[in-house]
Amino acid sequence: MRAYWDKAAARNAMYYVDTSLDYDAPDRDAFLAGGRKVAAIALGEAKASLPGRSLAVEIGCGLGRISAALAETFEHVVGVDISEQMVRR
Repeated sequence: MRAYWDKAAARNAMYYVDTSLDYDAPDRDAFLAGGRKVAAIALGEAKASLPGRSLAVEIGCGLGRISAALAETFEHVVGVDISEQMVRR
């Protein structure tokens, strides 16, 4: 799994995180907007009430687009990913 995502990151990281983007010219603004949309849906549709806004953890953060969106709401955000290459980018 790690090897797959490291190779994907090297080829075209934004596209492999969001395959709705144009492979040859991924739009960074659209990419980040997608992260904000996913975060808004997750926070708005959460079945449990959040105990606060001090910490969010994203597992499988890839390039960090959702983590960046969560940082607009939470004091601290931690993102972890299996792919070192994705995190570097």
